[in-house]
Amino acid sequence: MALVVVVIGVCAQVPAYHVDPVNARWSAWAGHEDTVSQTVICNFDSLSYVELFVEASGHGDAYRAGVWLNDREVMWSIGTQVRNESWVKFQNWNTQVAFTKGKTLTIRFTRGGSDSLEYYWNGGDPYPYGAMLVPDGPTPDGGDLACRVLGRMDTVADNFCGAKASMLSEWDVAWCNTWLARAREAGLKLIPMEFNWPQIETAPGCFDFAGPDRRRAWFCDSAGAEVVGTLVGCPDWVSSRINNEAARDSVGRDTSHYCPPRGLWASGDDNYWAKFVDTIVKRYGNSVHTWECWNEGT
Repeated sequence: MALVVVVIGVCAQVPAYHVDPVNARWSAWAGHEDTVSQTVICNFDSLSYVELFVEASGHGDAYRAGVWLNDREVMWSIGTQVRNESWVKFQNWNTQVAFTKGKTLTIRFTRGGSDSLEYYWNGGDPYPYGAMLVPDGPTPDGGDLACRVLGRMDTVADNFCGAKASMLSEWDVAWCNTWLARAREAGLKLIPMEFNWPQIETAPGCFDFAGPDRRRAWFCDSAGAEVVGTLVGCPDWVSSRINNEAARDSVGRDTSHYCPPRGLWASGDDNYWAKFVDTIVKRYGNSVHTWECWNEGT
């Protein structure tokens, strides 16, 4: 599949509002803690470049952009302003770092020499993925720096594209054949499959693999797809509920299977969850692409 490029950040146009040049305490030579910053919720795998719109060029000194994650600077770049009121681009990074989507990054900007850092900003926090930060304030009440961040998504292999396609009954051959035809037509290569603990281990050490075996055969052997194995549920016999009382949701359905099991932190035979996972992975591991644990059982 083609590489997907994602752009996040403030709009490309010059904002209608701006702040006067910041004071000397926020200048480049004052140190990392006195920078002007923009927070960004990461939605890329690697960072390409950052742009900051700044006002007067002053003495033409270089700006520095540092990328911080969890209170640690992970990469930095230098950019020089070539004319007044222009975008300064940061693209020659000292290193490349792989990022995790959903993490909050902080882009901290400083300027070399004796110039104060002059910048534009948008009022009202128009881009809810982050906020402008000015240490020791006053920080504008909402707002973003005129900052653009461009990152790249890693190429996704086409065999990792799938869908939540439920097989209502692995015993209804006619239905399964219809399901298989639709799966092949859609080109599914990856299919989630539940391994429901209460249905598989009906009593301690008593396993019934008939259903999972048939589903695995339909998905892998017949549909030619790989499986995402979902481990879900908690049997009544190992429930951590007091007196094993059934829990009911807002419409009265029994949700007693959705709770942590007893012995979750125990070792050896007393950790029933670990024994179940070990049994399932050993039996189906070679035909499961990825395992996931749902919160209903753990």
